[in-house]
Amino acid sequence: MLKKLFGNSHRSEAIQGALITLTLYLGIPILRARDPAESVDLMRYAARQGQRLARGNLHRKSRRATGKKRLQSHVLQGFPGIGPERANALLAYFGTVESILTADEETLANVPGIGINTARAIRWVAG
Repeated sequence: MLKKLFGNSHRSEAIQGALITLTLYLGIPILRARDPAESVDLMRYAARQGQRLARGNLHRKSRRATGKKRLQSHVLQGFPGIGPERANALLAYFGTVESILTADEETLANVPGIGINTARAIRWVAG
């Protein structure tokens, strides 16, 4: 069914993961399986995704980062409360990941979009 809709350009697991997210976390019931084996796969994917959510390990927005700035941004997005915009704001302010990791809470909190709680989280992870 998925190949009919999307062709071969998308991995069926990625599409099923998106459908699981819509169903479990947004409450939009759209899961379908063609046979019992695919039902088992869907349940397995759903369980894994639920475990990642519970651990806070959902995927980052960017795909594989290439280039130094993109890699730096990708690293920063692994910190609690840091998405692409905050990562770029931190890099614009400090210039390097090393400078961010060695900055104190007060200096981190001076970055536009970074509050004291996010600054504390950065220091907690970095320390």
